[in-house]
Amino acid sequence: GGGRQMTLLQASAATARSIVGPGCLYLPHGVASVGYVGAAVIFGTAVFFVAMGSVRLIESWQWSTKQMERKHAKKGGGNYGRRSNIHEERNNGHSRLSELSKDLVGAGTQRFVQVSVIGLQVGCIITYFIFAAENAHAVLEQLGGGHNSVGKIDLMFAMLCVEVPLCLVRDLRVFSPFNSAANFLVATSLVVITGICAGMVSSRGEGDGATPLVTDSTWYLFLGTALFAFEGLPCIVPIAAALKPKDRPGLIKVYIATLLTIGIVYIGYSTIAYLAYGESVEVIITLSLGESLFPAAAVRAMYVVAVVFTFPLQLFPVTLELDLLLCGLGGSHDDQDAKNSRRGNRDDKKKAISPSHFCGLVKGDAVRVVVVFLAWCAAVVGRESLDRIVALVGALCGAPISLVVPFVLHNSVLKKEAALQAARSGTGKSGVDLYLNNIFIGIGVVLTVGTTASVIYTWNED
Repeated sequence: GGGRQMTLLQASAATARSIVGPGCLYLPHGVASVGYVGAAVIFGTAVFFVAMGSVRLIESWQWSTKQMERKHAKKGGGNYGRRSNIHEERNNGHSRLSELSKDLVGAGTQRFVQVSVIGLQVGCIITYFIFAAENAHAVLEQLGGGHNSVGKIDLMFAMLCVEVPLCLVRDLRVFSPFNSAANFLVATSLVVITGICAGMVSSRGEGDGATPLVTDSTWYLFLGTALFAFEGLPCIVPIAAALKPKDRPGLIKVYIATLLTIGIVYIGYSTIAYLAYGESVEVIITLSLGESLFPAAAVRAMYVVAVVFTFPLQLFPVTLELDLLLCGLGGSHDDQDAKNSRRGNRDDKKKAISPSHFCGLVKGDAVRVVVVFLAWCAAVVGRESLDRIVALVGALCGAPISLVVPFVLHNSVLKKEAALQAARSGTGKSGVDLYLNNIFIGIGVVLTVGTTASVIYTWNED
């Protein structure tokens, strides 16, 4: 049977879940690098570009889907309206950003998107190791009355031992309860952190060094951090694919409303946190909460639990795209497992596994373990440069997906639509949108290259 389809309200909730995560905890330290007025300007600009990219991406997906519907209707005698056909076609052609990129532009753009998605998700995994170790170390230190014999690298190794078996689980439905619990913990912790910081500002005013603008600003660090905080943009395509057909026209309004709401919450909370702690705010805001068991230790512990059990969900896009990148569209066993999981297909579990499929599964498991181990190694080496890692991942991998790729795809849509119009009526124009897209692409490329280069060049600066 077909997979369950979402309503617009469920799509809004899925959007929030894909965006809101530990990445927002790095924002207050980013605000400290530019000042709260500078942060508002930079963050507002980033949100505007991300929102425009989201609109272009959804429009591109909608156009591509309509073209597939028309082609299918011509081939199948107009019976595309049958639910099973819609579900199958959508999952085959519109379930991932990389597939949409190949459909609209070509294999080269698909590979670029795959590399960007892999880099973005691996970057998130690297920060997860550092984040969990830092918070777990602080919790153990508090529980031990200021003494803790367990080092941070030891904690990172313990997490590695936990995540390797978890990453071998192929049915992501196993993690659904943990993911729901993690989302609740993240949301609750964010509310608690904001409440603590607001109380501090109200009772004793601004923290030392809090200022509207930082003259020797490292603005590029904050821009990269802001883009990292919106790392869920590639999820637009699977969310759109899971929508009920009748709700698809309303996706843009719902998605943008959700995105803007998250943006307002992010800049509001991070500004309040910066005003509370001033220039001494830690890279991870939870480490600035003090030494109390509640709420400080409790919030840290909640985030550690959330990170540990959402780790496999962050890893899955990496192995899926890496498998497709290395093996081609026909060689991905993870892809088939994902489709079977979405369909709830239990029949495949009853079938005997062929030797070739078994070998493919073993190779896929080996890739997962290697990716996790390499991410752990990178986390161990870069554990003292978390702010730089976050900014670099946001700039190098997040910026192209948010600021460049959506406009490239939309340009292709405009050109293809103009060609179709020319074939039907003899005239076809791409319009002013093509020129606007080119402007956005140019700005996106400059920001991507400039921010990435700046982060790397100043890596060892305090």
